[in-house]
Amino acid sequence: MKRRRGFSLIELVVVISVGSVLLGVTVGVFHLLFRMEHTARQYVHQSAVTAQLADRFRRDVHQAVDATVADDDAGQLTLSPGHTIVYQPRPGELVRVERIDGADRCRETFSLPPQTTVSMEIADVAGSRLVRLRLVSQGSSGSAPGRELCIEALLASDHRYARTAVPTTEQDAR
Repeated sequence: MKRRRGFSLIELVVVISVGSVLLGVTVGVFHLLFRMEHTARQYVHQSAVTAQLADRFRRDVHQAVDATVADDDAGQLTLSPGHTIVYQPRPGELVRVERIDGADRCRETFSLPPQTTVSMEIADVAGSRLVRLRLVSQGSSGSAPGRELCIEALLASDHRYARTAVPTTEQDAR
């Protein structure tokens, strides 16, 4: 009996088919991993931007002595006469502009997720003014619920940067 050398055509086709299936599964897994990594990176970046915005907004409100909200949901914080900070919502971003005597001193842009609506509200709570910055992002599809983030701070709780003294109690105002 002769020993055969080599492989038959059917054996080669089976090996190539199995290799193709394994390669296809591997490519699909790598694609899924890269997509998950991209999504995670976006989430971490957005979380960092939101944390920076929350910190900046709270510090600004604590330093401010007055706050107003315009019809276009732009909010203005007055730190002292001639020194204001304006938060302007724009599609996909929120712009913070610091103005001294009418001239722009500093401009920061905070990127927001697509289809996020921004609103600023002022409420009286227990004799203090509470300023809210509300960020509402729509779900990825029409039926999915959106996420809401509400950043709150008490107005005028830090007067280190005010040029004039601001009364903190009713007795100080007299």
